[in-house]
Amino acid sequence: MTKKNLYNWHRSGDITDTQKNTIREFINDSPSSSFEYYLGDLKKVYYWDGILARNKSNINISGKIQEMIFFSAGWNNNLMTVISGDGDYSVWLLVYEMPSQQMEEIIQKFGITGWSSDGYRYNLDKAKNRAWEIVGKVKGDNPILFTEPSALNVIYDDNYSSSNFPSYYKNGEVKRIEVPFYSAKDNPDAYFKPLDIVKIFKYKDSRTGTAPYMVHGCVYLGNRKVVHALGSNKINIDSWDGFFILSGADKMLRYHPVVAFKRPEKIVEHIAKCSEDGGKKYFSSGFKDEFVLSGGEEVQANNCESFVNRTVLGLNFSELATRRIKQWSGSEFSSGSPDTSVRTNLNNNESIIGRLTSSYSKINEINGYRNQAFANSGQSQVMRDGIQMQASIVTTPPNYYRLS
Repeated sequence: MTKKNLYNWHRSGDITDTQKNTIREFINDSPSSSFEYYLGDLKKVYYWDGILARNKSNINISGKIQEMIFFSAGWNNNLMTVISGDGDYSVWLLVYEMPSQQMEEIIQKFGITGWSSDGYRYNLDKAKNRAWEIVGKVKGDNPILFTEPSALNVIYDDNYSSSNFPSYYKNGEVKRIEVPFYSAKDNPDAYFKPLDIVKIFKYKDSRTGTAPYMVHGCVYLGNRKVVHALGSNKINIDSWDGFFILSGADKMLRYHPVVAFKRPEKIVEHIAKCSEDGGKKYFSSGFKDEFVLSGGEEVQANNCESFVNRTVLGLNFSELATRRIKQWSGSEFSSGSPDTSVRTNLNNNESIIGRLTSSYSKINEINGYRNQAFANSGQSQVMRDGIQMQASIVTTPPNYYRLS
């Protein structure tokens, strides 16, 4: 693929005047500039400028912007690190997702740890090194590990009417989105992306300390297909209609990883392995040899929530059961707790599910549902996912540029 500097891309007519005037805020447009870029990567900078401009109130990064790195990873094409401050620096990761059908755009800001421990607070070169470390981690097999050593905080709320019910991820690593029950039931491709976690709920009166609700969860595969764990010790790839086994359910939630815990192809592989032979291998894999809704103090729950969390997030827990059994308070996935850290969960997850086997036909079946869902959206890949960058672009914005 061809690379040119900004001046020559504009001269050849591939970059418009409007695009050039925006991009030159970040990139040298001198005819003699030795910095050359792929055309799509330059256009990505132009589109990012619009995204940032309309989302400044959500981003709200104060102070001078020292450096921005625009890049793509295998799970998201729209990623950026930002270094802000002037003598007192902060490093940020921005994740953006395009709107699609009934799904609104998502932009999420994450503050990067190591502010004092890595010594980058007062050292711009160290802050730049930290930003590149984040780029590398986010492009890795388990992008969520960029958060280390911070804990993954899951906050619980039993109030059925609350916008936080029954749980949400405090820092936005996984987005909790309530969808209109009957509209989503009628047209799931408009409300869910393939590999989203979907849960339906039914309220129940409880005075015994047990959960005041019933829940059933699945992984949405696309094109009205799901995979879910059932009480008959089965993991079934099923129709969307077959997911609605909870009579009287009236609430539906989408749990969407804003930052991937596993690469999408790994999630598909794990789903294929767990659903092979109707789940026989999964239920003899090392988690628990039968479906267990809640279990006791010494018994690990092995229910529908456990299955979706293991396959999509790599986390071995059930919001319904585990936190009550173990009396969790919400910050159990901490690097300070080696037995329950995110890294430990992911490693154990791969150790147990990774050793199962599956046929290529099962993987192809799942990918077929995903691809059909994308086709059903009526959007081009670029309109749905954004331009996939061929290389990272590092920029130093002008002194007056702000993200607040």
